[in-house]
Amino acid sequence: MRTGELLGIALATTLMPSALCAQSILREPLEGLKTLGILIENVSQNAQACGITKDGMETSLRLIVRQSGIQIARSPDSRDAKDGFIYLAVAALENCTTSVSLEVASLANIEATGRSVTATIWERHGVRVGGNANANTKAMVEAFAKQLAADWNSANK
Repeated sequence: MRTGELLGIALATTLMPSALCAQSILREPLEGLKTLGILIENVSQNAQACGITKDGMETSLRLIVRQSGIQIARSPDSRDAKDGFIYLAVAALENCTTSVSLEVASLANIEATGRSVTATIWERHGVRVGGNANANTKAMVEAFAKQLAADWNSANK
């Protein structure tokens, strides 16, 4: 984790006593997406020391995504993940203040150049201070996954 990210988490924790969550981008970009890969960033040493595991976060995320009707590709870089991927990153400070980012990325076309790039089309971010870091982080991952599922279902009625 970069120093700037740690500073951002530290600043957010001094401003907000419990949780800080960003709003999601519009749901329309999720329309028509059927199969997504799941990419989970390796959990930092600080997060592991706070009891947070990659397997625990992945289990929480996969269960909710699977129940939503989104098809999960075998791997985020396989041909099965033709519509994009869900990206989860969890980080923690030494005091177990945690940061969670859940994003959906997909190919997007740039009209001016005609080029395609991978771009974030949906996102949620949050910071949690105090309490049980593992339980709080799992709750944040699940809440963000449920919001993704609701937005995806709304866009794909």
